[in-house]
Amino acid sequence: MKYLKFFTIFTLLCLLIVASFYTIKYLVFSPKMAEVRINEAPEKELSSAEANINHGADNYQRGQYDEAISDFSKAIEINPRYAQAYLNRGAAYHRIGQYEQAISDLNNAIEINPRYAEAYFNRGVVYGKGKQQYNQAISDFTKAIEINPAYAEAYTNRGNAYATQENYDQAISDYNESLKINPRLTETYNNRGIAYGKGKGQHDKAILDFSKAIEIDPMYAEAYANRGVAYKATSDFNKAIEINPTYAEVYFNKALVFEKTGRVREAVEVYKEFIQHAPPQHSLPIEHARQRIRKLEGSYGKRKPSEP
Repeated sequence: MKYLKFFTIFTLLCLLIVASFYTIKYLVFSPKMAEVRINEAPEKELSSAEANINHGADNYQRGQYDEAISDFSKAIEINPRYAQAYLNRGAAYHRIGQYEQAISDLNNAIEINPRYAEAYFNRGVVYGKGKQQYNQAISDFTKAIEINPAYAEAYTNRGNAYATQENYDQAISDYNESLKINPRLTETYNNRGIAYGKGKGQHDKAILDFSKAIEIDPMYAEAYANRGVAYKATSDFNKAIEINPTYAEVYFNKALVFEKTGRVREAVEVYKEFIQHAPPQHSLPIEHARQRIRKLEGSYGKRKPSEP
């Protein structure tokens, strides 16, 4: 069967939980592949450019991004006006952190096809995630929505950019529009919950959104982790850890809950688990955890012998 594979980068916000606050970061989800079927025909009848697109798509799906870039480049050499090849190569460059190259490719895709909503969307992701240029990201997501008013993910990502700027009312408005179009977007419920909880202090609404995300996807670790922040509930933290045992931020928040409820020895052990799982870039929380461990362990000797 003759078909081509094109990518749209779906980068949606998740949370980084530190000090029991909802803190937002970009989290890269697996890019969604759009298949454009041309005619029913054997794969061998694809043109050279089309064959390179499909081969590159397969490499991309396997995480072989350098090989994918090579394949998409070959397609562009054969057909320099191949907008979808620029879109795909831009997606691959995004994956390896080469944001300027990604933007250049997406600019080319837009120059070839000024109504290419996915290219504006992907460029908005690169501006938002890669370069932290949120106003430019908002502009691109807005253009994608103008071209395709039913583009739910564009509303979500524009909301993410607004949330990063702490414009929570506008973020919630965009999340609402996204969910009108697609009421099954778990990440949008999760992100709206963060906006309600972190931005507006409306924790009851936040809990409802995290619970809805969990209802749709019972294996959504981030939603359990966020609901745990709202509830101060170790049971939700435990579920998030069960799903993802290396989810470092959950250990940190779980330790905080133990500490605040007087379960000092348990807090120390969970802080140690956080340090074990935390990536190096979490240097400040790691140092904070070490300080808490020293202080809490020091408090053991100050207790009377009859105290636990």
